[in-house]
Amino acid sequence: MARKKIKEAVIDSALVYALAKTDKISDLEEFVASPHVAVVQDVGERCFNEKLFQAAAVLFEAISNNSQACFCCFPVFAYFIALK
Repeated sequence: MARKKIKEAVIDSALVYALAKTDKISDLEEFVASPHVAVVQDVGERCFNEKLFQAAAVLFEAISNNSQACFCCFPVFAYFIALK
Protein backbone atom coordinates (compact mmCIF):
# COMPACT_ATOMS: atom_id res chain seq x y z
CA MET A 1 0.00 0.00 0.00
CA ALA A 2 1.30 3.45 -0.92
CA ARG A 3 0.40 4.92 2.46
CA LYS A 4 3.01 2.81 4.27
CA LYS A 5 5.89 4.48 2.43
CA ILE A 6 4.76 8.10 2.22
CA LYS A 7 2.01 10.01 3.99
CA GLU A 8 0.50 12.47 1.54
CA ALA A 9 -2.75 14.39 1.75
CA VAL A 10 -3.82 13.21 -1.70
CA ILE A 11 -3.39 9.53 -0.81
CA ASP A 12 -5.02 9.82 2.60
CA SER A 13 -7.92 11.85 1.20
CA ALA A 14 -8.48 9.31 -1.58
CA LEU A 15 -8.47 6.50 0.99
CA VAL A 16 -10.98 8.34 3.17
CA TYR A 17 -13.23 8.92 0.16
CA ALA A 18 -12.95 5.28 -0.91
CA LEU A 19 -13.96 4.10 2.56
CA ALA A 20 -16.91 6.50 2.52
CA LYS A 21 -18.00 5.53 -0.98
CA THR A 22 -17.89 1.79 -0.21
CA ASP A 23 -19.90 2.40 2.99
CA LYS A 24 -17.21 1.05 5.32
CA ILE A 25 -18.17 3.40 8.14
CA SER A 26 -16.39 1.52 10.94
CA ASP A 27 -13.13 1.51 8.95
CA LEU A 28 -13.64 5.20 8.19
CA GLU A 29 -14.10 6.02 11.88
CA GLU A 30 -10.97 4.05 12.74
CA PHE A 31 -8.93 5.80 10.04
CA VAL A 32 -9.93 9.35 11.00
CA ALA A 33 -9.22 8.57 14.65
CA SER A 34 -5.63 7.63 13.78
CA PRO A 35 -2.92 10.09 12.68
CA HIS A 36 -3.42 11.10 9.05
CA VAL A 37 -2.89 14.03 6.69
CA ALA A 38 -6.20 13.78 4.80
CA VAL A 39 -8.13 16.93 3.99
CA VAL A 40 -11.20 15.76 5.90
CA GLN A 41 -13.27 18.92 5.37
CA ASP A 42 -13.05 18.63 1.58
CA VAL A 43 -13.83 14.92 1.59
CA GLY A 44 -16.74 15.50 3.97
CA GLU A 45 -18.20 18.15 1.68
CA ARG A 46 -17.76 15.84 -1.30
CA CYS A 47 -19.58 13.05 0.53
CA PHE A 48 -22.35 15.44 1.54
CA ASN A 49 -22.81 16.59 -2.07
CA GLU A 50 -23.00 12.95 -3.19
CA LYS A 51 -25.61 12.22 -0.48
CA LEU A 52 -23.31 9.98 1.57
CA PHE A 53 -24.71 11.54 4.72
CA GLN A 54 -23.57 8.97 7.29
CA ALA A 55 -19.96 9.13 6.07
CA ALA A 56 -20.10 12.92 5.89
CA ALA A 57 -21.37 13.10 9.47
CA VAL A 58 -18.49 10.89 10.66
CA LEU A 59 -15.97 13.09 8.87
CA PHE A 60 -17.42 16.36 10.13
CA GLU A 61 -17.59 15.04 13.70
CA ALA A 62 -13.93 13.98 13.45
CA ILE A 63 -12.88 17.58 12.80
CA SER A 64 -15.42 19.02 15.28
CA ASN A 65 -17.47 20.72 12.59
CA ASN A 66 -20.75 20.20 14.39
CA SER A 67 -22.78 22.58 12.26
CA GLN A 68 -22.03 20.57 9.11
CA ALA A 69 -22.56 17.26 10.97
CA CYS A 70 -25.99 18.51 12.02
CA PHE A 71 -26.97 19.11 8.38
CA CYS A 72 -26.08 15.48 7.64
CA CYS A 73 -28.60 14.26 10.20
CA PHE A 74 -31.63 16.01 8.71
CA PRO A 75 -31.74 14.08 5.41
CA VAL A 76 -31.26 10.77 7.24
CA PHE A 77 -34.02 11.66 9.69
CA ALA A 78 -36.34 12.66 6.84
CA TYR A 79 -35.66 9.31 5.18
CA PHE A 80 -36.73 7.40 8.28
CA ILE A 81 -39.91 9.47 8.55
CA ALA A 82 -40.69 8.73 4.90
CA LEU A 83 -40.39 5.01 5.57
CA LYS A 84 -43.03 5.17 8.29
